[in-house]
Amino acid sequence: LKREELLQQYRDLAALVRSELAAGQHPCAAFTSAEHQPHVSDTVLRTAVAECIDEEDKHVLIVDADFSDKNLSTGMDAAAEFGLSEVLKGRVPWQQAVCATGTPGLCLLPAGRIAPPKQEEGSSRFTDLLKELTCQWDLVLVDAGSCEDSHTCDVLTAARNVYIVVRLGETEQVAATAAVERIRNTGATLRGSVVTNA
Repeated sequence: LKREELLQQYRDLAALVRSELAAGQHPCAAFTSAEHQPHVSDTVLRTAVAECIDEEDKHVLIVDADFSDKNLSTGMDAAAEFGLSEVLKGRVPWQQAVCATGTPGLCLLPAGRIAPPKQEEGSSRFTDLLKELTCQWDLVLVDAGSCEDSHTCDVLTAARNVYIVVRLGETEQVAATAAVERIRNTGATLRGSVVTNA
């Protein structure tokens, strides 16, 4: 695809996400990939969605909850001293961890530098944190990483709205089916899928 055609697809996706979330009371969505894949196209896609939404004067926060790879934090060149893991462990308030990006109105909460809290400790804390963050931004988008990672269930439960990312010609049907089942088991709403050939 040409660059402008690709950007238009991002804009269309952003419009869909925004319209679906506007109807609810929880302006937050998580993106998770069906398999653990060491590529950054899915996180780039999420960033592009956030930037397209930001073009309409929305204040958007992206949260990197992919503690395994931290591709989003790396891709956005976040050299912050603190991040999500430090916030969840109570070491700093989120106000000290959120950083600005090169796009006006678009902020990032990076993954952090320390290990995240254990699953039983982090679940309720992340839910409470997202409630607070959605009161401060028009929209909060969460990079939840792979559905296969152990911490992802907590992230999806807290976000409540989920989009699954699959790669055309790479993601096996059995993996996609298993990912959908995992998402449903969290109690979150599967809003749709994003198919990419990147």
